[in-house]
Amino acid sequence: TLACGLSDGSVRLFRTADWKLLHDMAPPRSAAGPIHNLAFRPGGDELVGSTGPDPSSSDILLRVWDTRRGTQKWSHWISGWSSMGLALAPDGRVAATVDWKGTVRI
Repeated sequence: TLACGLSDGSVRLFRTADWKLLHDMAPPRSAAGPIHNLAFRPGGDELVGSTGPDPSSSDILLRVWDTRRGTQKWSHWISGWSSMGLALAPDGRVAATVDWKGTVRI
């Protein structure tokens, strides 16, 4: 599966064997800005991403999607942060983001 984050905050999932669109997940109304980063959790059942920053602030929105259903499961705003990188721990339970200056948040 290939995940593509778009500038409107939506995410598309494609099956790479035949490039069939599996899910086109529209952003929630509260999402602001483009998808900057995406990472699959181990097993591929969930996708984690960061959206933003909001054009009027430096807030980002971390989101988790169910890749089988094509639905958002969870989201959380982080204030005063600009995410330019996202990584998950091998067990998928901890996410780390990095800003423009190289500062990491877990």
